[in-house]
Amino acid sequence: MTLLASPVLHGAQLVQQVFAGLLQSSEAVCLACYAVVDGEQGVLLPECVTGMAVNNLQLRLRETDLAQLLVKSGESYIVDVNATNAPHWVGVFQGLLSELLITPFMMAGVRAICITGATQQGFFNRIGMPQFVAFTNLVALSLGLRAEASHDPLTKLPNRTVFFESLERACVYAKRSGDLVGCGVLDLDGFKQINDSYGHDAGDRLLQYVSARIRKSLRASCVVARLGGDEFAILFVGCVQADVERMCVRVLDSVSTPMDLGCYGEVKVTASLGVTLFPLDDGDGAELMRHADMAMYAAKAAGRNQYRLHSVDYKEYVGTISERKKPSAPSLRLVASI
Repeated sequence: MTLLASPVLHGAQLVQQVFAGLLQSSEAVCLACYAVVDGEQGVLLPECVTGMAVNNLQLRLRETDLAQLLVKSGESYIVDVNATNAPHWVGVFQGLLSELLITPFMMAGVRAICITGATQQGFFNRIGMPQFVAFTNLVALSLGLRAEASHDPLTKLPNRTVFFESLERACVYAKRSGDLVGCGVLDLDGFKQINDSYGHDAGDRLLQYVSARIRKSLRASCVVARLGGDEFAILFVGCVQADVERMCVRVLDSVSTPMDLGCYGEVKVTASLGVTLFPLDDGDGAELMRHADMAMYAAKAAGRNQYRLHSVDYKEYVGTISERKKPSAPSLRLVASI
């Protein structure tokens, strides 16, 4: 437990050191990572991969895949990588590993698994699974510390730093995949009046309600963060333009539905939302945020309770992506409102 006392080692750094120690414990262990389960997209998203060059790996799940069932049941299990009935997603490790130990855990309310790989058949049974389950418990604790430091204490949403990191990773992936990434900035209309009329406690309750409603209006793969005050950021990933626009409408509809604040009564706010799409808008993270912010202020100037897409010329990009992924209109000079 001495590792946890260090103020320098926390979150991903500590997990990386835990995994490194795990690999040093035996020559047979040559892979350690944890993976977040994205049920909606049907993928495992490995993080802190140690011991094998599988960066940016997405493990595709089938509905009956064993790993997904194990996460639901919460039981650890050993998978024979070369078995004929092995889960579909372990095929990427065939020829490299003999077996995997899958240990499910919860990370800030999200389903995840620890994956440990060995080159020797029967290794985990010989050594004993409890030793590796203990490593998983340490990983879960470490990631819990990171979640506390990287989330807004009021709304429990990721903070600005986490959002920028997620935006940068999404843009790197989009350059390879041809997907669009939407970067949005949302600001509440009339929030100051509620704070002034009912007090900051009412304002805090309202922000918590709004945060939950925004989250429920989006796909599980999207990221919502609180930038500060009554301003939020939204990261749309794995979407075409029409998907982004539909989610924008859902978010605004949800936010504008009256909210019961208990002793403060029922209140109603609306929101203005600005979005820019990468790589049609091919700036860095800071520029994307600035363009989304500009679009948000354009929505406010146009009457509020609506969204705007940042205007860019992307004719050159249209020729580089598949027909299926093309945006739905010949330009992003689109004015949309509700």
